Amino acid sequence: WRIPKHKFIMFIWGNGSGKTCGSVYIDILMALWESWAKYGLPYIGEAKQMLIVTKSSDNLKTNLEPYFLWSDSLDDVIKIPKQEIKRIKRDGSTQAIKEIFLKNWTVIMFRTYDAGQSRLEGSSPDFVHLDELPEREDIFLELLRGTRKVNSQMLLSFTPTKFNPAVYNYFYWQESDEVKKRTFIREVSSRENTHVDHTWLEWLSDEERKIREFGRFVPPTGLVYSSFTRANNMVKYFSPRDLWAWTRYFAGLDFGVSHPMAFVMIAVDTDWHIYVFDMIYEKNLLLWELAHLIKEKQREYWIDLEYIVADTADARARLELKQEHNIDTVPADKWSKWETNMSNRRAGIFKINWLFENGELMISDKCMKLIQEIEVHAYKGNGTEDVIKENDDAIDALRYFVFSYKRPTETRKYKRKINRIKSKNKKNKVRY
Repeated sequence: WRIPKHKFIMFIWGNGSGKTCGSVYIDILMALWESWAKYGLPYIGEAKQMLIVTKSSDNLKTNLEPYFLWSDSLDDVIKIPKQEIKRIKRDGSTQAIKEIFLKNWTVIMFRTYDAGQSRLEGSSPDFVHLDELPEREDIFLELLRGTRKVNSQMLLSFTPTKFNPAVYNYFYWQESDEVKKRTFIREVSSRENTHVDHTWLEWLSDEERKIREFGRFVPPTGLVYSSFTRANNMVKYFSPRDLWAWTRYFAGLDFGVSHPMAFVMIAVDTDWHIYVFDMIYEKNLLLWELAHLIKEKQREYWIDLEYIVADTADARARLELKQEHNIDTVPADKWSKWETNMSNRRAGIFKINWLFENGELMISDKCMKLIQEIEVHAYKGNGTEDVIKENDDAIDALRYFVFSYKRPTETRKYKRKINRIKSKNKKNKVRY
């Protein structure tokens, strides 16, 4: 048999369906493209340069490496015979496998998502295998750019337990017929694996069962920001002057006429943790009154906002703030790169949930209006991604900033600069 002649191959697996085993089977056969006849194996294609990306070094060592190197023969089908391996390169600190060089000149490179986008830049392999989906959108887009070769292919193998907007936007909500023609999608149920006990599936809800048993995408229901908890994401009120030096300040703004005007003030420290420390939330507020309050807040905290991300729906209000009150605003990014007819709402929701889950987005208890909105904001539950558009003004202001904010380039020079700042701050106890 042959691998489908598509640019993108997606295997969406249920839990316990043999995801790693089945995916690595394809990797091995692609790598042994010259030696397959020697072992009586099916020929499915060839790749002289392969890139396999997984979550972390631990996942690489425990889940992937055994399938490649723990056997001297192919009795179990999925292992590279030792006589086909020329050299193995490992990481000096973690001893995780980095590259396998085969005698047929194939190079299998192993990378991890937690290493960041910079470790994946510049590669253009013949075959890319993503073991689970990256949580960060920029990493997926960088890997997508790596498939720019005419004959290159990408294999995505995952269980859809987490929402990745870049993947779904490109493969599911893309209206381009060209993308659909180049994509092969196969859902694999965990029931197909007869070596696994499936009784645990009976305890799942209908929604969870569709995801974990059948590997299907399920429209979201319940709370939109389900990752938020007061214990992990709410902190006592603090002044921005309590943060370390070199903290950067921003804001998000959602205009309101019949509903409240929401302005959230945000601090980002040198570890890229985001803190919402104050806000303006008032109904029937005129623009000149809003401008006055914004300037008062900046004088109160002795800070300058780098920029304010504002809703693009009211261009006239943004222009008036600039011309009459000398307050610059940046238009919110309302469209994702791969979308054609949907807003960035799903991408912003995913990013905020990811920050909440990882403890990188904290909200002061002074912003109770924002916290209350987060705790009740829910999906309509009508089989779509529609949300209930009520009491979401402060959330929208926060989402505009979070989706628009991009971390500075993580170059070595930048990292050394930040580390020097942190060391100096710690030594001298420098605070605002």
